[in-house]
Amino acid sequence: MYLMARKEVLEKYGLAECIKSGVIQSQQIGDLPLVLPRQRHSLRKLLEHKIGQLNVVYEIDGLHLLMDSLIHLDLASVRPGSACLQEYKHKLQLLKLVDPEVERINYLVSLAEEELSPAALAAKSAIKACVKDLIQNQIWPCSEIIL
Repeated sequence: MYLMARKEVLEKYGLAECIKSGVIQSQQIGDLPLVLPRQRHSLRKLLEHKIGQLNVVYEIDGLHLLMDSLIHLDLASVRPGSACLQEYKHKLQLLKLVDPEVERINYLVSLAEEELSPAALAAKSAIKACVKDLIQNQIWPCSEIIL
């Protein structure tokens, strides 16, 4: 997981060293005003379980609206690196959240190949190739293939 915010916001909260190192300790985000999904969202539950009390000032579930709020307001968010869409990359700093490191693994699963129709098998193959290509070409940031 990554803390995402504009450089000016991080500097305002005394996190210039974190910008240089590219990492931030979980306890350092306590004072930052955060925008996160609602409490029932699995990401929010994971963050509260791993980190504890967070300074959530806005709850937004929609990714585009959440990312826009990071650009236009003095806010930060904790999201998977892959949530930082191309259009926001040059406007936001991403700091890897450590101690404790918070990870959320997404799996791509399907039925066994012998149980799939020819069309479903072709779709599975195309999806796997697309995901692999996105990750290898670093278009899907902060992602890796685990076999």
